[in-house]
Amino acid sequence: MLTQKLEVALGTVCPLLREIMIDFAPFLSKTLIGSHGQDLLIEGKAINTFKSSTSVVELVMLLCSQEWQNSLQKHAGLAFIELINEGRLLSHAMKDHIVRVANEAEFILNRMRADDVLKHSEFESSCNSNLNDRHEEEKMCDHLISAARRRDAVLASRLVDKLGSILNHPHGA
Repeated sequence: MLTQKLEVALGTVCPLLREIMIDFAPFLSKTLIGSHGQDLLIEGKAINTFKSSTSVVELVMLLCSQEWQNSLQKHAGLAFIELINEGRLLSHAMKDHIVRVANEAEFILNRMRADDVLKHSEFESSCNSNLNDRHEEEKMCDHLISAARRRDAVLASRLVDKLGSILNHPHGA
């Protein structure tokens, strides 16, 4: 009954606690020291319990032993505070880094926007220049076509006059 209650209450926390103890064993072995100066984690059999055992009861019995309780009260509180402070420092460093990266990204984006505006204005200018050139070409073509029509009309008029004179004169041309 008690075993089941422990399994239900701590079943999800124990794997995390095991991973923490195994991953940070070198640091914790310096912090978790017994009353006679012995290393409770590595020299004792605690690390094997954390690595191999899946029993919540074993883990609770280990952590509730007098030696572990004394060590946790004496040393781990300060170590936990140091860990929190290191976490805060890391958090501030990460925040500063993120802000720096965000500022750099904003600078790059602003430069790209300015470049886009410049390219757009150059494209617009090029389009206007091409449009003006086409209008000039169109005017020139219209002028050439109208000149050719006038020339053709003059030539046709002369031919009509010539034909009229040939037809009207008895001798011909």
